[in-house]
Amino acid sequence: MIPVIGNTARDLAVNLRSGIRLALWRPLTLADFRISADQLVLLALLQLLLNVAVSIAANGPDGYLDWEALPYVVFPIVLLMVAAYAVAKIYGRDSIALELPIVLLSPAPLFTVFFILQEFLAEHGVFDDGPVSEHSVSLVYIAWVGIVFVAGLIVVGGRDWRRLGVAAAVLLLGAVLPQAYLPYRDLWAPNEDVVVEEALPSVASEDILDLQPRLLDQELAALTPERRGVIDLYFIGFAAYDEQDVFMKEAGSARELIEERFDAQGRAVSLVNNRHTLTKTPIATVTNLAAALRHVGKVMNPEEDILFLFLTSHGLPSRLEVRFEPLDLRPLYPTALRQALDAAGIKWRVIVISACYSGGFVGPLQDERTLIITAADGENTSFGCSNDAELTYFGRAFFDEHLKATYAFDEAYRRAAATIANWEKAKGYPPSRPQMFVGSAMAAKLKSYEARLKVTSAAASVHQP
Repeated sequence: MIPVIGNTARDLAVNLRSGIRLALWRPLTLADFRISADQLVLLALLQLLLNVAVSIAANGPDGYLDWEALPYVVFPIVLLMVAAYAVAKIYGRDSIALELPIVLLSPAPLFTVFFILQEFLAEHGVFDDGPVSEHSVSLVYIAWVGIVFVAGLIVVGGRDWRRLGVAAAVLLLGAVLPQAYLPYRDLWAPNEDVVVEEALPSVASEDILDLQPRLLDQELAALTPERRGVIDLYFIGFAAYDEQDVFMKEAGSARELIEERFDAQGRAVSLVNNRHTLTKTPIATVTNLAAALRHVGKVMNPEEDILFLFLTSHGLPSRLEVRFEPLDLRPLYPTALRQALDAAGIKWRVIVISACYSGGFVGPLQDERTLIITAADGENTSFGCSNDAELTYFGRAFFDEHLKATYAFDEAYRRAAATIANWEKAKGYPPSRPQMFVGSAMAAKLKSYEARLKVTSAAASVHQP
């Protein structure tokens, strides 16, 4: 029994060594591989273990084995074996049905090392500003695997170019391309804090619904009155999508920055759709937004003060999604927002929208006393709205990186747009094309406001111990 196990292990080592040589395009023959049913089973099991390794690299070590994902992971191997059977019929040699899967599975460990290294470099931002994009590396990886597969076909079937072309097409159509259209799940799944989520209140509960008007009144009543002769900035944050925490976090970060850096302490309102904030912050609805605008319009000096309105959510062409399940909420349309601003009597407006297709808001909202900045144009998506992200691409570039370094909103936009373009190019994403419009009267107004902030900042730095 032990000699048999030893021979099997030695044969596996031979196959793996030959697989590395194949991946590095070293000359090989079929005699360099050990062909047996045992080896096919061992290589298939090794492939499953490699899947776990890749999943851990992508999802982190804090997770669990998801046995329900096993059929999804095994199916590509089944496709390879079926395609190998078809190739065997093309060559008229039944042994190819066993030889080809063994030869093509042997280089898998080297491919896995490459893939994990790519994930590691991407996670640490190597591709963000470097000369080589992650998309380019992925294309190189795909081309490399394709060439190795053809080399494996040559090892198994020889250089009969006519049959080789047909066999390569069968392998591509039968084993490779279907994987791009089939559902897939990682064997190693990240842990989710289900208990915490289940303990959070529902927006549809009577207690929460009863609490909402009081939360909105408290938020609005806490606003500090305007200062005569001083350009004050008032902030309203509107995080309108409940399913992903990134919008809640982004609105919170934006509020903190505006309050601290732009002399807006006590002049900020937040409306958030998220179960974590249900007992502390009023929810983001079109109705609550209109109410907040009306109240801010009364507190501020409409001739003197500026509103900074930040909207963050998923977007669709010409509208912003407003979602908090199971409530039936209206989306926010540009015309409705314009009407709410006009009805509130707010004249000086800085409107920043972090959402896909948000450029569709620019036309309906623009006038001489308005600055509008959007994360994308009206025909493209923006990026970075994953649930584990702290900020979207736009939020990170505009608020976290560039608005911290300038008091000029338009200058922060120009720097952020260039940064976002570089990030998207590095990732191989289509450009989002952020947009900006600034009215001539608002441009002059903001110059005065920026000058006041610089003076205030300089005076504060002089008095610091």
